Amino acid sequence: MTMTRSRTRLWKLGALPGSPKSITIERGRARWTSSYSDDSSMALTTSLTEARIHDAASGKLIHRIPHNAGIRGSDFSPDGKRILTAIPNAMTSIPVPGTVIVWDLETQSKLAELGHEHYLNSAEFTPDGRHIVSACRDKTLRVWHVDSAMPVTVKWPHTDAEPYSFEISPDGDLVASVAYGSLRLLPLPFEDPSPAWLPELAEAVAREQLDSEGRIVRLDILETLKKRLANLPGDDDYTRFARWFVAERD
Repeated sequence: MTMTRSRTRLWKLGALPGSPKSITIERGRARWTSSYSDDSSMALTTSLTEARIHDAASGKLIHRIPHNAGIRGSDFSPDGKRILTAIPNAMTSIPVPGTVIVWDLETQSKLAELGHEHYLNSAEFTPDGRHIVSACRDKTLRVWHVDSAMPVTVKWPHTDAEPYSFEISPDGDLVASVAYGSLRLLPLPFEDPSPAWLPELAEAVAREQLDSEGRIVRLDILETLKKRLANLPGDDDYTRFARWFVAERD
């Protein structure tokens, strides 16, 4: 697939002599990003105002998803049932929040929005379709869980420069991240980083829990748990939240 300011084409590699070598699917539209579905049956293109999904064989438009901001990145999920669009939210040098939107391809409805604190450079599904990796202008990458729309890792610092592009290995174990003047290979940890005390805290606040037979049991452990959380070591996001939550307030 190739894009210019006036035309988007799907090229047929190895076309027989005398047969068309390409299909023009759009004219007069400047496109920013493009990608194919894993089975090569669909082509996705994006612009300042919309995402378009075409049948790759015929070039026929299948879906059109309007946007109210420019799209910096796009990708199909491995099963071809969802797409993502990465919205930087402003084309300026000032860091502004960006968003990754996950769409249901059949209904063209939003399934999730992954909010970022800074300008968003790109985003992709992992090969298993369960996670999304995003790269931001704050010089970090992040991994998100698709179904919960929550981050599953802390931010990974890249270098002294912002990662503007990356590629995930086919086995989903590594990501190659490119910044100005540097390339980094990073592992993709998908383990849930949430601490063991987090479910306890939810039960303590609710003063209830489910026993082994699914019955609700009353609890009164909040004060005891507060003392444990106040003495937690470390300085990660969860630990800082715990200290804030249990702090005495006037």
